[in-house]
Amino acid sequence: MVADLLVRERRGSVRLAPADQPLIDAALRESADGAADRLWHAYENAGFLSRIRAFGMTGASFTSRAYWGAMTCSADDLSNLMDYVLNHLPDRDRDEIVNDLQHVSPVQHWGVWGAGSRNQPGTKNGWVNIKGDLDCQYRRLRWPGRALHPGDHEPPGRRGRLPGGR
Repeated sequence: MVADLLVRERRGSVRLAPADQPLIDAALRESADGAADRLWHAYENAGFLSRIRAFGMTGASFTSRAYWGAMTCSADDLSNLMDYVLNHLPDRDRDEIVNDLQHVSPVQHWGVWGAGSRNQPGTKNGWVNIKGDLDCQYRRLRWPGRALHPGDHEPPGRRGRLPGGR
């Protein structure tokens, strides 16, 4: 959602208010559902899916209604989104997102953060309970010469499904 908002702001189709920056930070750094909800209700709509296809998120879909918290997407969708953010967003927008993800709150230090903060993992962990199992998938992605994910394990035939903001 944040990448979409920043792209749309640059194009002039939305105008983010100064009060939106703390909401963006809270959504990314703390996984704050309330902050993400406020951004969604102020700026997003069902057209979100068609807009994120430009980021390579071709498998993303709403599960019940047009809402950030009612979505599924594949690990490839997330890999494509990360590639878009790291390699196609203007530097200022990329740096804003990466900075937030490199400074997530301590409660978000799990999963690939286990590599240790000195490795600057810069991640927003996601999870979902599917049939009693936590299903996650990791990909190795590089940006300016450093890995954002230290692992590269991808079980054959498995797809991670992540609800927005988790």
